[in-house]
Amino acid sequence: MYKAIFRFGDFLQKINDRDIEKRQIESYAETCVVHADHLKDLERAIEEVGTGMDVLDVGCSDGQVMEMMIMKGNKVTGIDLSENAIKKAKEKGLDVKVGNALQIPFKDGSFDAVFCSHVIEHIFDTGKALNEFNRVLKSGGKVI
Repeated sequence: MYKAIFRFGDFLQKINDRDIEKRQIESYAETCVVHADHLKDLERAIEEVGTGMDVLDVGCSDGQVMEMMIMKGNKVTGIDLSENAIKKAKEKGLDVKVGNALQIPFKDGSFDAVFCSHVIEHIFDTGKALNEFNRVLKSGGKVI
Protein backbone atom coordinates (compact mmCIF):
# COMPACT_ATOMS: atom_id res chain seq x y z
CA MET A 1 0.00 0.00 0.00
CA TYR A 2 2.72 2.51 0.86
CA LYS A 3 4.50 1.84 -2.41
CA ALA A 4 1.38 2.78 -4.40
CA ILE A 5 1.05 6.03 -2.47
CA PHE A 6 4.75 6.75 -2.93
CA ARG A 7 4.55 6.14 -6.68
CA PHE A 8 1.51 8.37 -6.91
CA GLY A 9 3.45 11.06 -5.05
CA ASP A 10 6.33 10.74 -7.52
CA PHE A 11 3.86 11.12 -10.37
CA LEU A 12 2.42 14.29 -8.85
CA GLN A 13 5.87 15.80 -8.50
CA LYS A 14 6.53 15.32 -12.24
CA ILE A 15 3.49 17.22 -13.45
CA ASN A 16 2.50 20.83 -12.98
CA ASP A 17 -0.77 22.75 -12.66
CA ARG A 18 -0.83 23.62 -16.38
CA ASP A 19 -0.57 19.93 -17.35
CA ILE A 20 -3.38 19.04 -14.98
CA GLU A 21 -5.59 21.88 -16.21
CA LYS A 22 -4.95 20.85 -19.83
CA ARG A 23 -5.92 17.25 -19.06
CA GLN A 24 -9.09 18.39 -17.28
CA ILE A 25 -10.12 20.57 -20.22
CA GLU A 26 -9.45 17.78 -22.71
CA SER A 27 -11.44 15.25 -20.69
CA TYR A 28 -14.34 17.67 -20.22
CA ALA A 29 -15.04 18.56 -23.83
CA GLU A 30 -18.79 18.14 -23.50
CA THR A 31 -21.23 19.65 -21.05
CA CYS A 32 -22.50 17.70 -18.05
CA VAL A 33 -26.03 16.62 -17.29
CA VAL A 34 -27.73 17.09 -13.93
CA HIS A 35 -28.49 13.54 -12.81
CA ALA A 36 -31.81 12.84 -11.12
CA ASP A 37 -30.13 11.47 -7.98
CA HIS A 38 -28.33 14.82 -7.56
CA LEU A 39 -31.48 16.93 -7.72
CA LYS A 40 -32.42 16.57 -4.04
CA ASP A 41 -28.88 17.52 -2.99
CA LEU A 42 -28.91 20.48 -5.37
CA GLU A 43 -32.29 21.69 -4.12
CA ARG A 44 -31.06 21.53 -0.52
CA ALA A 45 -27.83 23.35 -1.41
CA ILE A 46 -29.69 26.03 -3.37
CA GLU A 47 -31.90 26.62 -0.33
CA GLU A 48 -28.68 27.34 1.61
CA VAL A 49 -27.81 30.05 -0.92
CA GLY A 50 -31.01 31.93 -0.08
CA THR A 51 -32.51 34.68 -2.24
CA GLY A 52 -31.31 38.05 -3.42
CA MET A 53 -27.69 36.93 -3.34
CA ASP A 54 -24.84 37.61 -5.74
CA VAL A 55 -23.58 34.06 -6.43
CA LEU A 56 -20.60 32.61 -8.28
CA ASP A 57 -21.19 29.10 -9.64
CA VAL A 58 -17.77 27.45 -10.01
CA GLY A 59 -17.98 24.63 -12.54
CA CYS A 60 -21.29 25.89 -13.91
CA SER A 61 -21.28 23.65 -17.00
CA ASP A 62 -24.03 24.82 -19.36
CA GLY A 63 -25.84 26.71 -16.60
CA GLN A 64 -28.54 24.27 -15.54
CA VAL A 65 -27.96 24.86 -11.82
CA MET A 66 -27.47 28.60 -12.41
CA GLU A 67 -30.98 28.71 -13.85
CA MET A 68 -32.32 27.06 -10.68
CA MET A 69 -30.61 29.68 -8.49
CA ILE A 70 -31.83 32.52 -10.71
CA MET A 71 -35.39 31.23 -10.33
CA LYS A 72 -34.89 31.64 -6.57
CA GLY A 73 -34.19 35.36 -7.07
CA ASN A 74 -30.39 35.37 -7.14
CA LYS A 75 -27.95 37.11 -9.49
CA VAL A 76 -25.69 34.30 -10.66
CA THR A 77 -22.39 34.38 -12.52
CA GLY A 78 -20.69 31.18 -13.65
CA ILE A 79 -17.24 29.95 -14.59
CA ASP A 80 -16.23 26.67 -16.17
CA LEU A 81 -13.15 25.18 -17.84
CA SER A 82 -15.14 23.96 -20.83
CA GLU A 83 -15.46 26.45 -23.67
CA ASN A 84 -18.22 24.24 -25.12
CA ALA A 85 -20.25 24.39 -21.90
CA ILE A 86 -19.74 28.16 -21.65
CA LYS A 87 -20.92 28.59 -25.23
CA LYS A 88 -24.11 26.67 -24.43
CA ALA A 89 -24.69 28.73 -21.26
CA LYS A 90 -24.21 31.98 -23.21
CA GLU A 91 -26.80 30.76 -25.74
CA LYS A 92 -29.23 30.67 -22.79
CA GLY A 93 -28.36 34.28 -21.98
CA LEU A 94 -26.45 33.43 -18.79
CA ASP A 95 -23.60 35.51 -17.36
CA VAL A 96 -20.67 33.11 -17.74
CA LYS A 97 -17.03 33.00 -18.70
CA VAL A 98 -14.30 30.44 -19.12
CA GLY A 99 -12.54 30.30 -15.78
CA ASN A 100 -10.54 28.18 -13.42
CA ALA A 101 -11.22 27.57 -9.72
CA LEU A 102 -7.50 28.02 -9.06
CA GLN A 103 -7.47 31.53 -10.57
CA ILE A 104 -10.99 32.93 -10.34
CA PRO A 105 -11.24 35.89 -12.74
CA PHE A 106 -13.03 38.28 -10.36
CA LYS A 107 -12.00 40.91 -7.82
CA ASP A 108 -11.77 40.27 -4.10
CA GLY A 109 -15.08 40.45 -2.25
CA SER A 110 -17.28 40.15 -5.35
CA PHE A 111 -19.87 37.57 -4.22
CA ASP A 112 -22.22 36.77 -1.33
CA ALA A 113 -21.86 33.05 -2.01
CA VAL A 114 -19.67 30.67 -3.99
CA PHE A 115 -21.52 27.58 -5.16
CA CYS A 116 -19.47 24.56 -6.23
CA SER A 117 -21.38 21.34 -6.82
CA HIS A 118 -19.77 18.08 -7.93
CA VAL A 119 -16.58 19.91 -8.88
CA ILE A 120 -14.25 20.18 -5.89
CA GLU A 121 -13.40 16.48 -5.98
CA HIS A 122 -11.95 17.01 -9.47
CA ILE A 123 -9.71 19.94 -8.48
CA PHE A 124 -6.07 18.97 -7.98
CA ASP A 125 -5.17 21.69 -5.48
CA THR A 126 -8.30 21.99 -3.33
CA GLY A 127 -6.55 24.22 -0.79
CA LYS A 128 -5.74 26.77 -3.47
CA ALA A 129 -9.30 26.58 -4.81
CA LEU A 130 -10.77 27.14 -1.34
CA ASN A 131 -8.47 30.13 -0.86
CA GLU A 132 -9.75 31.53 -4.15
CA PHE A 133 -13.36 30.97 -3.05
CA ASN A 134 -12.63 32.86 0.16
CA ARG A 135 -10.89 35.67 -1.75
CA VAL A 136 -13.88 36.42 -3.99
CA LEU A 137 -16.39 36.21 -1.12
CA LYS A 138 -17.72 39.32 0.57
CA SER A 139 -17.25 39.49 4.33
CA GLY A 140 -19.70 37.05 5.91
CA GLY A 141 -20.19 35.21 2.61
CA LYS A 142 -20.53 31.47 2.36
CA VAL A 143 -19.19 28.61 0.27
CA ILE A 144 -21.74 25.96 -0.65
